[in-house]
Amino acid sequence: MDSFRAGRRNYTIFQLGKATLLRVSDVMQLKKVDVFNADGTIKQNTFIHDQKTGKANTLYLKPVQTVY
Repeated sequence: MDSFRAGRRNYTIFQLGKATLLRVSDVMQLKKVDVFNADGTIKQNTFIHDQKTGKANTLYLKPVQTVY
């Protein structure tokens, strides 16, 4: 059961990075509250700062919704 949980985590990280075109370091910085609403649905967008450049960035999470 633990390997499935790790597999789901890695798959989710991969799909989120692919859909948002973020660097791995930026995807790993995201928290659950950054991506999901309180009711468990995926947010429309979220606001982050790129780790490498420090630049403010608004992520549009609509492409992530189509993956799930």
